[in-house]
Amino acid sequence: MSAHRYWRILVNTIQSGAYVSIVEMEMFETASTTDATGSGTAAANSTYTPEGATPAKAFDNVLTYPGWTNNGDGAGCWLAYDFGSGVTKDIAAVSLLNRNDSWYFQIPSIFSIQHSDDASSWTTLFSVSGLTWSRGQRRYFTASGELSAEDFAVLSDDPAKEYVKKIVTYAVFGGTTQAEVIKALGYAVFGGTTQAEVIKVMGYAVLMAASAKRPTVFAAT
Repeated sequence: MSAHRYWRILVNTIQSGAYVSIVEMEMFETASTTDATGSGTAAANSTYTPEGATPAKAFDNVLTYPGWTNNGDGAGCWLAYDFGSGVTKDIAAVSLLNRNDSWYFQIPSIFSIQHSDDASSWTTLFSVSGLTWSRGQRRYFTASGELSAEDFAVLSDDPAKEYVKKIVTYAVFGGTTQAEVIKALGYAVFGGTTQAEVIKVMGYAVLMAASAKRPTVFAAT
């Protein structure tokens, strides 16, 4: 992974039609669930001006349409983000939010996430294909594949805290994954212990579970 000033989504295929709509696009750096966009500048190859669906609308944190819509250019259209002069970001994941109306099919079904240092020559970080979307759906994508919203939510800079919560909840208090957790922690957790004892026993050992569970692209460095 490496940091770059310019990032974009290149749309190869649309779920249906020639127009593309993305209500909101977020970009996330390695081991972070905080949207990295916000102070940069958005651009696109075209915009559907009658609805004011500008590129900037796809990065404004407003989760209702309009976001960005192209002008019916079809495959090969793109939406880009410039983080600014002297600013580079190591983007490892993106999320896309689909519109929640009868035009929901105007969403990429095959696309690539690309980066550039000059906004001219682009390199593909990863590609996604075979998507079928529903109305108002938000999805998360990394080089390791698509993540569920739940899995993405625990990819924080402090994974141990999240795994303590999960292990205590599911392994100690009547869950169904106790055997798996015990194995992952090197048999450090034993059935019947209290929440306080589990936290004390696990200590740093929980980091092993966090490391094993997190996708490689988000692995701590």
